[in-house]
Amino acid sequence: MGQFPFLKRPGSRDETMGRRRSTRLEVVVPVILSGRDASGSPFREETETSTVNLHGGRVKTRHQVLVGMQVGIDNPRTGAAEKAICVRVEDPAPGQVFRYISVQLINPGNVWGIETPPADWGQVAAALGARAAPPSRPAASVAAPPATPPIDLDVRFAQFEQRAAEVMESALQIMRKQTEQIVANALEQFRQHLDQAAAMEETAFDQRVEKGFADLEAALKTFREDLEDELTARREQAVAAAEQMLRARFAAMVSATRAPGTGVPASSPTDAATKKK
Repeated sequence: MGQFPFLKRPGSRDETMGRRRSTRLEVVVPVILSGRDASGSPFREETETSTVNLHGGRVKTRHQVLVGMQVGIDNPRTGAAEKAICVRVEDPAPGQVFRYISVQLINPGNVWGIETPPADWGQVAAALGARAAPPSRPAASVAAPPATPPIDLDVRFAQFEQRAAEVMESALQIMRKQTEQIVANALEQFRQHLDQAAAMEETAFDQRVEKGFADLEAALKTFREDLEDELTARREQAVAAAEQMLRARFAAMVSATRAPGTGVPASSPTDAATKKK
């Protein structure tokens, strides 16, 4: 906020209103306040003033308006409308949802519709209106030197104040356009970053899926080879065991058919009986 001199907040309301160049009136005037709040959202509300003068006033609002922002002042009773600049923001009172802001009219005038304004309002308004009028020239026959008009410091200050408000409004419009462009550029860059991140994530996901399928296929191949090796080993063990068992049985059968210690087959009990006869 230090880059914007219009965002400085005066220390007190009397300090701001003390620089007024027209009589202040404590009067409640129904007005319509419009503009954009601190978040940039447009608003339009029916409200009222607490004090007014030819150059501005103190207005009640429920919205958060920052110093330096432009607002619109409409008088529904007279139909008068004028633009103003917020020059001070007061904190809301405890328990209240509204606050008061002090505004300065870009073009000073009786937008408030005061039927019997103070005399100095007319003088200041006339002085501000006379600034655009061409200077009158004395008649050719008059040889007297032109009289130097008295310098009215109040009028000169009012003119300077109006010019400063116009310059400030022009600067605010330029700042609004630049801010909108900066926000648009930032949003576009953010969208591009999101698209790039989404594309990179999609590519990484595809790579992870392909790697997962490759790892699964390799694991299945290893499992199949291990299973085949296990089955082959068990089959060979079973064949060897069966062969060993058959050899043992065959040896037992051969041993059973030979006489013990003679190497000839043992005779059966029937053959022995026949020989005795």
